[in-house]
Formats: sequence, C-alpha cells, structure tokens
Amino acid sequence: MKKLISLVLAIMMVAVVGLAFATEAGHGSITINNAVTGHTYTAYQIFAGDWDAATAKLSNIVWGSGISAAGQSALQTAYSVTDAEDVAKAIPNSDAGAIAFADHIGDSSNLGTGTTGTLSGTIYTISDLADGYYMIVDTYSPSTGEEGVVYARYMIQKVGNAIVNNKVDKPTVDKDIDVDNDLTTTDTADQNTANIGDTVTYIITSRVPDMTGYKEYYMDFADTLSKGLTYDVNSLSVKIGETTLTADEAYTLTVGDYNDTTGTSIAVHLKDLVSRHYAADAAIVITYTAKVNDSAVIGNAGNPNTVKLTYSNNPGHSGDGNPDNPDSDIVTGETPDSVVKTYVTEIELIKVDGANNTTKLAGAVFNVKGTQINKVIITGEKFVKDAAGTYYLLKDGTYTTKTPTDATISQYESTSDKYKKEAYATTSEQETKDVDFQVVTGSDGIIKLTGLKEGTYTFTEIQAPDGYNLLKDPITVTITSNVTTTDATFAWTGSDNVTNKSDGTFTFNVANNSGTELPSTGGIGTTIFYIVGGLLLVGAAIVLVARRKASEN
Repeated sequence: MKKLISLVLAIMMVAVVGLAFATEAGHGSITINNAVTGHTYTAYQIFAGDWDAATAKLSNIVWGSGISAAGQSALQTAYSVTDAEDVAKAIPNSDAGAIAFADHIGDSSNLGTGTTGTLSGTIYTISDLADGYYMIVDTYSPSTGEEGVVYARYMIQKVGNAIVNNKVDKPTVDKDIDVDNDLTTTDTADQNTANIGDTVTYIITSRVPDMTGYKEYYMDFADTLSKGLTYDVNSLSVKIGETTLTADEAYTLTVGDYNDTTGTSIAVHLKDLVSRHYAADAAIVITYTAKVNDSAVIGNAGNPNTVKLTYSNNPGHSGDGNPDNPDSDIVTGETPDSVVKTYVTEIELIKVDGANNTTKLAGAVFNVKGTQINKVIITGEKFVKDAAGTYYLLKDGTYTTKTPTDATISQYESTSDKYKKEAYATTSEQETKDVDFQVVTGSDGIIKLTGLKEGTYTFTEIQAPDGYNLLKDPITVTITSNVTTTDATFAWTGSDNVTNKSDGTFTFNVANNSGTELPSTGGIGTTIFYIVGGLLLVGAAIVLVARRKASEN
C-alpha cells in the first residue's frame, strides 16, 4: 500500500462522453479511451445505491466496496456528517467540488477493494461493475520503461456502461542551437562547430500543458553546460507566449559555480502556472548564450549542453504550499535529456626536410589567416633557463646538448647558462574575423592551432628554417563538417592535403628543401678555375705574339 502512494492519485474530472444502460442492471463497464501502455486503471466504488433512470439519480446511498473504514471516517470528518448519503449530498456539483472530494480521500490507505480491467490498443475496459459512484486510480510500473509518466484519476457516476476520455497531458522539452544567433527558432540545429571565443546561443522550448484538475503546477528546467562552455550571466530570457517573464516574480534562476570538470548548472523554476492563468499550449521559450572557452574538448567528443524538464504530473499531490513553491511531497514526472553539442577541432603542421620527409625543422615562421578566428591556442616547445638543464644556447639561436670544447666554444652564446625544453600553450586573441597571426615551428618542427571551427585556413611561410628555401606558394586547408545533416552522427572532413585523424583533428607535413650547393674549396670547382685561367693566359700569349709579328711586318 505504501508503494501505491508513489504511483500517484490524480484528481482530474473527466466528462462522460456517452452513457449506455446495461441490459442487466448492476453489471456494466467503464471504457477508457486513449489509455497509456504500462498504466493500470483501477475502479474504486466509493458509493453504492439504487440507480433511478427516471430521475438520473442514485438513491439509498451507502458506502461502496472501494472505500475503507479509514476513508469513510476521513470523508465524514471533512464534511462534518455521519453517513455516506450525507457525504454524497455535501459534495458540490462542480469540478472543484469533485477535486476537493478526491483530496479528502487522500492516499491509498483510505481505499478499499478495486476492480482492474484489460488493455486493447489504447482502449482500457473495466467490466462487471455495480451501479455507484466510482473513482478511477491510475497507477504505473516504471519497469515498463515509459519515461515522463503522467497520471490521472477520474470521478464518475456509474450508470450502465460509461465511456471516458483519458486527457492526461505530458509536457516535453527540446534544446537547440541558434545557428545564426538571432534568438529565433527559424534556423536551429542540434550540432554546430565553433572557435574558442565564439558565442553560442541556446534555445529551450516547451509548452504549457493542460492543467485541468491541478491546484498548482510547476515546471523546472535543469540545464547543464559542459566545462568547455562559459555561461553568460546576463543573457537568460524566459517567455510564455508573447510575454517575457520577470525574474523572481514569475520564475527563479539558480546558477551554480563553474567547475572545471562538470561545467556549470542552470536551474529555471517556473512558479505556479495555474495561479498565473497561462493558456494551455502556449509556447515556453528560454534562451541564453555561452562562450566556448579554453577548456573546450577538441575533436569528435564535442562539448555537450543538456536540459531536462521536471514537471507536476499528479493533480492529487500538487502541494498545499504557497503558489510559488511546491511542497516537498509534490509528485513529479521527468523528461529524457535533450542534448546539443558544439564541436571544436585543431590543425597540426609538421615542418620536415624535403630530402627525407622525416627530419623535423625548427624556426619556420608562418602567417596564418582563417575564417572568423576569435581565439587560437598555439601549442609548441620552448627553451627556458634551468640550472639542471641539458641544453646550451648557440650564437645562431639554436640549442645543443654538446658540451663546448676549445675548438667550438666561440659558437656558444654562454657556457655557463643551461636550458631545458618544455611544451607551452599560448593564446592569440583576435578581435575581428579574417585577421592574420604568426606561428613558429618548435624544436620538434610542430605547431598546433587548437580551437578552430570548420572553415578555410591559409598558411604562408614568411621565414624558412636556416639553410632552407622559402616556400613559394601559400598552403590552403579546408575543414568542413556535416552539422547541417539532420540526425547524422557528427563527422569532420578535411581537404585532400591534410590527414583526418581518428580523434577528429587534422595534421599535415610541410617540406622545405635546402639551398643550392656551391662547389667547395679544394674540390672540382677550383680545378675548373685553374683550367679556365690557364686557357685565358695561353690565349693572351698567342694574341701578344701575333701583334708583335704584325708590328715588325
């Protein structure tokens, strides 16, 4: 019986759509249309008596089999009477009266023996019922797997065969990314790509449910931004229909502190919707923005943003607190999570010697131009002074682990300073789109540009490594994705000159060739000079002799 309490008794009055008299008095049925799979509908006879078809009234009223002694006592106390007939007469002939009556019955401990039925499609039939006044209790077993359950309870005057329509209303929630950031739902998607530093606009949509039978109704939106997204504290807006709600007056907003593991939690609690008389089916729209930050997850995993809606689902337990905050025992349903993701990628450039395509080259300087870059994390290596280091700085700006000797000491910037090599990551802030910035290959020949969205990126070499020729032409890399494909598994695609790695990032090699080799001293080059010089001397002597003979003649 205790378990039944959590299965929820609702209070909604439902109109009797059609009445038919049974051929045999006292043996009729209740048919429930639009029944929900996994729900059990149990009819409890609260009052029994004699049905008078001429007057359409129930006379000689006594307690039915569906109300316990405790329940009878609770009703008699509530209406200040001493028997079933007086209780029946005291019930106001209205929806509110029926709701109050059901409230007085309370939980399942006040109920007696009930009758269940069978489900066929969406039709649930409870048969072999005697005339009387019935309360139908809707129970649900979570093992059936239905999410976001809503319960209903009906009060029916049973005469022959009765038909009722199940009118439970289960709200839903959906989250989208506003692709063009114009705060409308005309161009939305479940996925997008973004640069670090980009602002992403989120739109949460739901609707006001049919709240018939509820004294109070609450909706709570629990939103979670992953660690790669920073919430804009001044951006949130809540609208119902065409009305923009005022914080604290119509809703409360609770924002948790940013956590570098779990991100940020946002909770929007809509205060009692019943007392504020929102129209059923009115659109609920919540919008806010967040910025992609340096902790964004790079590659295929993406940066999720999740929302879940918790809502009142039991008219019988809507709470007796003030109209703005529910009691602790309010019974609620919950929707599945609605998730959107923002994807970020990186491009790795590896500078290599063109002779073997494996030797890494440091010191190459590139000018990079991209599509609407806001912020880029540039990853490389650098040398820092450290007494325990193993590197020396040479006068040409490079580093070596070789200890200086008398023959080589003149090549060292200092023989006392030591250096160690360490990785680093810096950010390049870009205030406008389509701007240039410079990057330099580290000692490992690598530069990584992290925090990029799909777009076109141009790498122009402006300084080659020492001893190597400058590249003549820029290198253009194009990154695309399938974010516009509905319900597709996200995927990146790179142009033919890059390799798409399995983690959703990109890499490519850039080869430099060394300069033209000139003949060295003592080699074949000097021999050539000697030969040519000798020939010139011989020729000059011949010319001189010929001139003298001509002069003598």
